[in-house]
Amino acid sequence: MCSIPVFHLMVYNGVYYVDNANALWAIALTVGGAIPADYAFIALSTYFWLERDDEIRFRGVGGVRGFLAQPVIKKALYLAVLVGTLYVVKWCTLRGLFGYNNTKYFVDFFLMKGAWWYIYPYMVVNLIYPFLNKIIRTAPYILMQILTLVLSVIFIYNGLINRTSFIRDLLAFIFIYFFMGLLRRKKYSYFCGVATTKGFMVTLSVLIYLAMLVVSVAIKMACIYFCSMNGHFEEVGMGTQSIFDCLRDLQNINITDATSKGVINFVIGRYHLLSAIMGLAVFFFFRDIKLKYNPLINKYAKTTIYIFLLHDTWMGVFWYFGKCWNDYGYYATWAFFAWMIIYVGSAFVLAPVLSWIYNHTVKKLATFVIEGLLGEARVEKC
Repeated sequence: MCSIPVFHLMVYNGVYYVDNANALWAIALTVGGAIPADYAFIALSTYFWLERDDEIRFRGVGGVRGFLAQPVIKKALYLAVLVGTLYVVKWCTLRGLFGYNNTKYFVDFFLMKGAWWYIYPYMVVNLIYPFLNKIIRTAPYILMQILTLVLSVIFIYNGLINRTSFIRDLLAFIFIYFFMGLLRRKKYSYFCGVATTKGFMVTLSVLIYLAMLVVSVAIKMACIYFCSMNGHFEEVGMGTQSIFDCLRDLQNINITDATSKGVINFVIGRYHLLSAIMGLAVFFFFRDIKLKYNPLINKYAKTTIYIFLLHDTWMGVFWYFGKCWNDYGYYATWAFFAWMIIYVGSAFVLAPVLSWIYNHTVKKLATFVIEGLLGEARVEKC
């Protein structure tokens, strides 16, 4: 949860929208940032979902109330209430700051829509994991391998064309789910041919990070050189070139700033296989760390979803007051890092505060409504 706000802060202040020379060191904070963290979180969720025996039954469960009372559906309802509440908070805060008719890209698309790409497919997987579990537990091993391979090919292809959508996000998460299902068949003993011990997982993560860093810096420096030779710097949106477009530019010695953005966007993109593998390795590393039970850790961990869902809201507040908004080239390095620490720190301070407010207001009301609707179903079940 630290990496997600830092990643977005660096991407939108240090990689795309400032001069290339100053952006090089910022890449170091982006290639191993939010995308591996997202897949580590998916692996974490999948690790526990795969052990659950929940089923979704459509008949013989006491009608609509009985259907809603099923554990999977009930959990989905509570998650939907939380996500909906935090979206209202985000909408009111950002629209209140920037105006209700503001159509600028960062306000209307990134802050209001784009930063939440992760939660929507996550909510779907949270709802359908009983069906996925049934396939994983009953399918022959060879069929599981084929399904996982097909999903991996789709995953890699989506990364190469550098196009994102809800369906592609959902398929990416299902790919991780089936991959974890395969590893579960072998009791999570081996991962990508190496033992899932802390030492191997740290080594794998570091090697992947260094590989992505070297490639990104090399491409960035090449683009800087050829752009300066050609005397132009082309500005094009978010760097939505596919990897095929970038390779054609390289082949034709037509390297532009757009190519630089396109390649780096691929390296740090949602569907990059090395990022996914790195995220899984990070998960397995933390899985094997032995910690004594501590209720404070668990209690605070539950608040990190507020950091994830509202990091763009806090970022919008900082931008509104002129901090950390395309100011990379204007701040001294120490000052920029200081603002970054303040920004991330504020997220970790506000998260438990909002969690407490939510649990004592909206959640109590939601519990009253949901449990009231399901009261008859509980009686019938008894």
